[in-house]
Order: sequence, then C-alpha cells, then structure tokens
Amino acid sequence: MHHRGNRTVNGTIASRVPKTVIKAKCARYLQRGKPAHRTRLVNHSDHTIIATYGAEYRGIVQ
Repeated sequence: MHHRGNRTVNGTIASRVPKTVIKAKCARYLQRGKPAHRTRLVNHSDHTIIATYGAEYRGIVQ
C-alpha cells in the first residue's frame, strides 16, 4: 500500500530485517548486555566519530 509516496504495511513503517539478524549485528557493540566503550574513538573529533558510526550503520543496513 502506498500512502503519500511512502511504502507502508498496515499503516505503519516496518523493518524487513529479521530480529535474529538485528540481535547478531548489535551483539558486536555490546559488552555484558550494555553498550561497549569505543576507546579507539575517544581522541577523535565529534565529526569523525559521527562519520564513523554513520559509515558502520550504512554498511549494516545495506
């Protein structure tokens, strides 16, 4: 169903990625169930940190 140019499922936005895949990808960034520190990024600028996370996110999404 199309609504105002956006594709929707039953009127809500849905992810086509299985929950098991999402959990497996997230596990890499967790330590004891909580977000892990990324010590290699501590001394970088805010822009570099955001760009790094954005590139990683795009890689996961694709």
